[in-house]
Amino acid sequence: MSVDEKSEGEGLLSIQAIIIMSKAGIPVFEDRLDSFSFDNSFDFEPTLVAGVSSALSMYMDEFSSDGKYGYETLKKSGLTMSSFKTNLSSFIIVSDDDLPEILIGQIQKSQKRLDDIYRVKFDGTDRSREFLNPDIVYQTFDESDFKLGIKKKLLLDIDRITNVRYERSIGPNLRFNLGSLKEIFDQLPIGQNLVTLNQIVSHFESKKLEDKLISNLIILAYKHKLIQYQQNKQ
Repeated sequence: MSVDEKSEGEGLLSIQAIIIMSKAGIPVFEDRLDSFSFDNSFDFEPTLVAGVSSALSMYMDEFSSDGKYGYETLKKSGLTMSSFKTNLSSFIIVSDDDLPEILIGQIQKSQKRLDDIYRVKFDGTDRSREFLNPDIVYQTFDESDFKLGIKKKLLLDIDRITNVRYERSIGPNLRFNLGSLKEIFDQLPIGQNLVTLNQIVSHFESKKLEDKLISNLIILAYKHKLIQYQQNKQ
C-alpha cells in the first residue's frame, strides 16, 4: 500500500453509493449509503434512491466506450466514480476517496460471483424488471470479503463481543477496544441489538481514538462477526 493510499476500512467508510447494471446498461441494483447526495452539478434529488443511476448517466460516457473490460475511475465534484466492467455487468461505486487496491480486488471478486448467480438477469435472458435481492447481493459481498454491509443496519452479537478477549489473532489493545462495544449493547432497550455504523463510530470517537484506528476496528468487528449485516425482513 502506498503512503497516500487509504486502508480497507477508510475506503469502505468513504463509499457513498453503488449501482449494478446489466450488460445492456439497465440498472438492476442501487443503494445509496449514509446521507449521500450529489451537489447541484449532478441535478440529483437525494430522497430518491432510484435517482442515483439517472444522475450518473450523463457521466457514464466519460468511461471507455470501446467495450473495454476492467476497472476505471474518474472524479466529479469532489467524488470518485469507479467503474468495474465485465462481459455481463457493470458496477459503479461512488466514494469520497480513491478505492484502495484491497477493496478493488474484493469488489471484482464479488462481481464475478454475482455474474454467476444472476447470469440470465445480466445477459438479458430474464426480462423481468425486478431489482436484485439485496440480501443475496450483500451476502455475496460478505462471501467475497467486500464488507460493504458495515454501512447498513447492523446486529450486535453480544456473545462474540464478550468472547473477543480470547481471540489471540487480534492484538490485546484491539481486543480491549472491540470488547468495549458491549457498552453500546448495555445502553440499548432490552431485546434490542440493532445499531448503525454512526453509533459505532461515535462510540469509538468517545474513546478519543484516531480515525484510522476506528476504521480498522470496524473492519475487525465485521470480520469476526461482532457486528453483522441485518437482512431485510420479507
